[in-house]
Amino acid sequence: MLVLLYLSRRFRDRLRPGDLLLVFFVWYGTVRFVLESLKSNNWLFFGIPTAQVAAGLSVLLALAILLVRHSRPPRATPEPEQTPPPDARATPAPENG
Repeated sequence: MLVLLYLSRRFRDRLRPGDLLLVFFVWYGTVRFVLESLKSNNWLFFGIPTAQVAAGLSVLLALAILLVRHSRPPRATPEPEQTPPPDARATPAPENG
């Protein structure tokens, strides 16, 4: 958690909403992939522990999303319309006729 806090402050200007969650998925998947190799009696999928396959896929998916998000320019957020204060609004004068 401290690493994520450090990253959020250090790279504040480059991070987009959701980036820290994706970084967490990369970190968690990597740790899970390494730790699953130490376990015995795993379910196997073509000779590879199933949890390692899932962890590896989650790491690849999170990295791909991060790369795609940062290869595109950020979306421009529309600025809210600024309305003049109520006393500055022009009110039509009543017509005398």
